Amino acid sequence: MTILEVRTKAMLMSKLFGKKNLYFFENQELAEVMGMSGEDVYLCVNLFAKNAGMTKISSLDFWCGLALASSGANDDKLTFCAKILDTNSDDLLSYNEVLVLVLCATRGIACLKGLEFVPEETLDKVVMDAFSTNQKNLKDNGDIPVHILVNFLLSQELCRAYLVALGAKIPPVDTA
Repeated sequence: MTILEVRTKAMLMSKLFGKKNLYFFENQELAEVMGMSGEDVYLCVNLFAKNAGMTKISSLDFWCGLALASSGANDDKLTFCAKILDTNSDDLLSYNEVLVLVLCATRGIACLKGLEFVPEETLDKVVMDAFSTNQKNLKDNGDIPVHILVNFLLSQELCRAYLVALGAKIPPVDTA
């Protein structure tokens, strides 16, 4: 699946369920948008479910995991994930939104790929680094622009190593 296909499915989900806030997908919603059979939905939910017996999955884990696993440019994947949390479409994310983003994205891809979850302390450090390194680019309210965040993540060594472990092709960082 390409990042464009993931984006298209996410837009379809938004169109089908409109103003209904979908923090979690029920089986019916997942089947309708992804075109899955009952058995495939069951397998998908089990793949993403953190606790046995769950009947729904986090939409952020799902979309971010799919985006990161898809083919396409890494900046497009990360931008897509960030824009899911940018509910007012101002291309800015707060510290807490970025923290939720990295937690859900890494948890989603870990579920899909069968990887260990990245420790929350490590993710906290990445988010703190994103805000402290880019302090001059933060807005008055302390929010970080999406494009600054994406550029930081693509140049940050831990994030780059994680993307490589997922099989992403990472261009070298220009240090000149």
